[in-house]
Amino acid sequence: MTRKLLILDEWGYVPVDRDGSQMLFRIVSDSYERKRLILMTNLEVSKRGNAFTDEQMTPP
Repeated sequence: MTRKLLILDEWGYVPVDRDGSQMLFRIVSDSYERKRLILMTNLEVSKRGNAFTDEQMTPP
């Protein structure tokens, strides 16, 4: 089985609205156990909720 890799870099550089956060959630859930996913950000943990506009997307 060939697994593909999806890299999302510089996350949080531009704010993401609620629709964007939901779209990201769909991408991650659709890829679950089928693709590798790397999500990178330079934001400190306490500010990641601001990037995703949804605290549930960024648990501590």
